[in-house]
Amino acid sequence: MPSQLTSTKTIVPGTILRTGLALGCLLSPAVGCGLIGVEPDEIDVLDGDTSGASEGPGGSDTGGSDGESATGDGDPSNGDGDGDPATGDGDGDATGDGDGDATGDGDGDGDTTGDGDGDDSPCDQLEVTAAVEGDNLVDIPDTIGLLTTECGADGPEQLFLYTAAAPATVDFVFTPDADVVASVYLLDLSCDPAAPLACVTTPDAAQLMMEQGQSVYVVVDSPAGALTGSLTISSN
Repeated sequence: MPSQLTSTKTIVPGTILRTGLALGCLLSPAVGCGLIGVEPDEIDVLDGDTSGASEGPGGSDTGGSDGESATGDGDPSNGDGDGDPATGDGDGDATGDGDGDATGDGDGDGDTTGDGDGDDSPCDQLEVTAAVEGDNLVDIPDTIGLLTTECGADGPEQLFLYTAAAPATVDFVFTPDADVVASVYLLDLSCDPAAPLACVTTPDAAQLMMEQGQSVYVVVDSPAGALTGSLTISSN
């Protein structure tokens, strides 16, 4: 009966694993090479936890301190730090204009007039009345004047906003109830009194060629104190 040989060689823990990995590296360098010399109890804990999750660039296993994927900025995937999804503009709203409000005019002031510079225009000091074709009631209170232009009067003003329904030449005529000389002038939506589109004194008509959908401010300016009358708008 053959005698049974007993080996006295001691197998060091991890030797088989390292040997297998080394052999795999020789046969296929792209597989397993990075783990040579890593003890078995170190596998899956290279980043300090036992979950096996890989770290994202945000510094935690979910890719950032915000709990989102990979960016750490509060929104998913774009990495711009603004907290809104996917626009990459850093403003915190979804319009992609960089202003932080939803109007999309780029100025961040939250209104829809949209001159893009973020400051108040002179027209913001006055209440705006919507104007229509035909007669519009003018009722200027006895206050101080806030706008100054090349042909404007010295008194207070009433501000109208008119939008053309179709391409046309539009006439704006103010007829005061009192026997005074008042002013009428037109401003674009930037409301710069130093650059009126048209400026006349009564009884002349302020005239402007307008495109469909174009809007202008119409300022009726009293020479002094309160003034009433009618602003007539006609197109041809």
